[in-house]
Amino acid sequence: MTISEVKTVISQQPESLPTYIRIQDGSDTEVHSIIVSADHQMSDNCLSYGAYYGYVGGGVFDGGYFKVDIENSILQNFSYDDISELSEDEVEILEALMGRLWSLIDDEDDVPTLTNSGHQFCEKNGGLDDGVLIANDFDGTDLEGIEWELSLYFEG
Repeated sequence: MTISEVKTVISQQPESLPTYIRIQDGSDTEVHSIIVSADHQMSDNCLSYGAYYGYVGGGVFDGGYFKVDIENSILQNFSYDDISELSEDEVEILEALMGRLWSLIDDEDDVPTLTNSGHQFCEKNGGLDDGVLIANDFDGTDLEGIEWELSLYFEG
């Protein structure tokens, strides 16, 4: 799959992207953390790109981007400003993933909540199970070793 094809999937089939959503304990709509990712499968390697947003602590939420080079076991975490170090194609992919993320949540009152689109996405993918949605083969084990700024954890 070419970089161009990855961009096309993100823009034209965003509902097919691997996605992880965790809702705050005791809530139906407040989002604790969300990750949206896309893979660039090449003949000899797979690069996984993603955007995330979630609870850091102390009432603060933040987000950023990541890139995983599977073959070379390289995990990179980028702040919003750090992505300028990447190629234009990679920046476009990450920004498109962040756009998808923000179509699923909104933080109008400084607390991220699911949008109508986010609720529909959850329903189409079997709903939340104990406050968690894992859709489209999202695999958190690919993200082990990333030093998250947010309080993020995965359960098997």
